[in-house]
Amino acid sequence: MMEGEKPEAGLVGAALAAFAEKTQTDIAYVVARATASIQGASDATVAYVNGDIEMAEEAQRNALKEPEVKLPEKEGD
Repeated sequence: MMEGEKPEAGLVGAALAAFAEKTQTDIAYVVARATASIQGASDATVAYVNGDIEMAEEAQRNALKEPEVKLPEKEGD
């Protein structure tokens, strides 16, 4: 075989080429679906962490608020 020549594919090579050609759309779909799933999990994790941070900030703000004290009114006053 000379440099630059392609080896003969033979029967197995031809079958693999046909399989790849017929399934390339399905394979591309699986890759796209997996990518979207991973991105969704990442986005959900970021939102969860940000939600925890927001809840902690809210709890700190509430803890620092001046308490509102209301005493019961006395009868006769």
